[in-house]
Amino acid sequence: MSKNKNKKTSIVECNCQSCRLNPNGYKKVSKATRTRHRIRDRKQSEQQIINENNDQQSDFNEDFDQETSLDNTISSEYTSSESDSSSVNSDSPVNSNKIDMKLPSGFVEALRLLEIKSRTNMTEQMYQEIMINFCEQEISLYRVSKKLENFVQIKPEWIDCCIKSCYAFTGSLKNAQNCPKCNEPRYIKESNSLKSRKKMAFFSLEDRLLIQYQDSIRSQTFQYRYEYTTHPDYINEEKYASLDGYQIFKQKTDDCWIILFINNNINPQDRFKKENLLISAIIPGPNAPFDLNSFLYPIIGELKVLEVEGIECYDGFKEETFTLRCSVVSWSGDTPALAKLMYTAGHNSYKGCRYCEIHGVYHNHIYFPTTPPKKSKGIKYIPANLPKKTHITYLQKIRHLSTAQNSTQRKKLESETGITGKSILFELKSTQFPDSFALDIMHLLYENIPSYMFKHWPNSFYNNKSFNDEYILPKNTWTLIGKQMEMSKKTMPSNFGRSPRNIAAHHEGFKAEEWANWIVLYSIPLLKNHLPRQIIKGWKYFVDAVRLCQKFTIKKDDLMEIQQLILAFYKHYEMTYYQYEAERLPAMKISFHYLLHLVDSIQATGPCWATWQFPIERLFGMLLPLVQSKLHPYENLVNNITLHERFNHLRFYHTLQAQVFPPKPSKIHNENQVYINENYAENLYFPSSIHYLNKSTLIKLKRIYHSVYGINTNEEGFPENGIKYARLQSRNGTIIGSKWGRRNRDFSRINYTVAVRMQTDKYAAFPNRESVFEVEEFYCCIEYFMVHNYKEKSIIVAYVQWTQQVLEDEWGTMFFKGYGAKQFIDVCVIDRCVGFLEVENLYYIIDKKVDDPDDSHLYISEEE
Repeated sequence: MSKNKNKKTSIVECNCQSCRLNPNGYKKVSKATRTRHRIRDRKQSEQQIINENNDQQSDFNEDFDQETSLDNTISSEYTSSESDSSSVNSDSPVNSNKIDMKLPSGFVEALRLLEIKSRTNMTEQMYQEIMINFCEQEISLYRVSKKLENFVQIKPEWIDCCIKSCYAFTGSLKNAQNCPKCNEPRYIKESNSLKSRKKMAFFSLEDRLLIQYQDSIRSQTFQYRYEYTTHPDYINEEKYASLDGYQIFKQKTDDCWIILFINNNINPQDRFKKENLLISAIIPGPNAPFDLNSFLYPIIGELKVLEVEGIECYDGFKEETFTLRCSVVSWSGDTPALAKLMYTAGHNSYKGCRYCEIHGVYHNHIYFPTTPPKKSKGIKYIPANLPKKTHITYLQKIRHLSTAQNSTQRKKLESETGITGKSILFELKSTQFPDSFALDIMHLLYENIPSYMFKHWPNSFYNNKSFNDEYILPKNTWTLIGKQMEMSKKTMPSNFGRSPRNIAAHHEGFKAEEWANWIVLYSIPLLKNHLPRQIIKGWKYFVDAVRLCQKFTIKKDDLMEIQQLILAFYKHYEMTYYQYEAERLPAMKISFHYLLHLVDSIQATGPCWATWQFPIERLFGMLLPLVQSKLHPYENLVNNITLHERFNHLRFYHTLQAQVFPPKPSKIHNENQVYINENYAENLYFPSSIHYLNKSTLIKLKRIYHSVYGINTNEEGFPENGIKYARLQSRNGTIIGSKWGRRNRDFSRINYTVAVRMQTDKYAAFPNRESVFEVEEFYCCIEYFMVHNYKEKSIIVAYVQWTQQVLEDEWGTMFFKGYGAKQFIDVCVIDRCVGFLEVENLYYIIDKKVDDPDDSHLYISEEE
């Protein structure tokens, strides 16, 4: 009793609806009273939502007259076809995206704040604090979320799955109470009800396509493939599927699998942007799924309907109703993910290749040489003519597998056939085994092959260190190469990606982009003076093949060349690094074997960039910060993805989008900040200043007026000054700097070393011969850009310093020994940024461009 008498009551501030109206600030009450007030406010808020929804239900029924499908979808390519609109009985098509209503007071600010919360993972408490202190009307997080859900009717469907991610309870397991693999119970009893222990989530592809097609602007963007398709009545809307797992926590304790759609019906420049990525399924960890078929069951169910029957869809661009059909055309992922998807035994089995019937060779592990080791029995294969698998042979092996009488016999058949079961993807007519499963060059060419080759050269590949091969370089050589790379970080333009790092010190942390740059940009100039000629020659085959694989458009001639280069590299690799010795079998990993199927994959699924794994890897980086809850990480992730999807699709409801996110007025710059000339595709950017030309530069400027523009400058009144600018935005959007505009020289990168493409007279040295113009490429450093006005003509020029004569060695690397004269050039001839890599007093030109140049904009120049 004495304790109760001495106990003091805690006094706190209450911010409920009534107490906040206190003129002296928040009213001070006991904790118990504050709790009662909060409960009262919550009940009032919930009742207000119910009343509000009831009042607007009739409006919503008119505005949102569309069915929402809760079927599930997976990462894959699909093709969409538009049938004859007359086949659809729709006399009055309705566009449900046209919602003409004004948002209630306070909801505009609340939706903006909710969008910020979805991007920054703001806490609920912070959201409430901002609403209380900066908004006139407080809208709870629950109310604004429900309002957004009413507008954009996208929500995940939850499907029960095993607590250990073995199976999803779908199909024949729909009513199962325990996992068939681990026997873990499906439900846990809470109070008087059963609650699922774990669920996977997926988002309907159908729902999002219906919303997007109803928007006229979006529907028009979907015409990308139709515009160049030869068949006039077919929309070839492709998407490719990407499947992979990632660690949901930095501690790498939980494995989360993502299934993603890429819409190939969108222009390639836009299709990989985050707002166009379609996350279709989230498969929770902590383990990788054991039976992927069960997780794909509802997804394939929806895809089968879309592939055969189609769905009735309104086209906002054509303002008509049509039948939308989708077909999966290709699937992408790393080797383990595709093995799980295809139900193959994977690279650890004797039949590890998904494309051919090669039989692996065992030596503490299974390897895949085309020629077996010396003095050993085995099958010798012809690299250019491997025994290919087909869709029919896959089905035959699956039927053979079903004849197994017991588990022992089944394991034996799995080892013999390389098949572990029948994938649910066989139910899709457009998916062909193995052609629909593309090789991913991000993993194969950028991460696996170069990292293995790098281990060969410093003698760290084999456990046996007694090998003394000619390709082994000592440690001090690698130290020198690493320093040369590090010293070049400032001279490589920023559009090359991450600046080069010391490969000797940091190769274990290299990402795919860094390995790609090492292959095509730095490896030959840095290695050619250290490795024997035959070793560089063999490596050059691979480098050239990778450059061709990076092209946006790969022609038939390119494919033939890639095939020849890959075969030459593979033959060189077997002879030099494997040497047909059993002790060197670890060199013949399946990655090198998959090189032999690279051309087949490109022919079946298109250019490498169309199916590589960069989009899903970038997506993992975006999703990682969205998980804050350690107790319910997957629910937290799915909720944030749902918010992202709703805001992403809110832009297709233009009236609502304009209220919540009104278009920002375009910035108006004066000529000192941005200079735009209608006769140029290029723009100039600040800083700027008036620049007075000395006598020698004035003569050079007059020369370009005469030779390029045909203007006589001998008359009096020629201006001796112009406006100097620091940066130029090229016709393809690249920002090119200048020496004059460079700041922070201690760490900023150089963006002013460029390639220039000009038309020159082939017979300029012969004045009596008729001029024949051809395009030549030169290299220079930009000193500054300048606008000059004369006789009502404004020109944009760059003052450049040319390199000395550019030479090319036997490996195709171009270099020069120093810099030469300075000259004015028209900015339209500036093509792209390049890098200058200094090695042993020579400057090597580092050029990332792989596609054929577009010279259609060039003028005819009379000067050399």
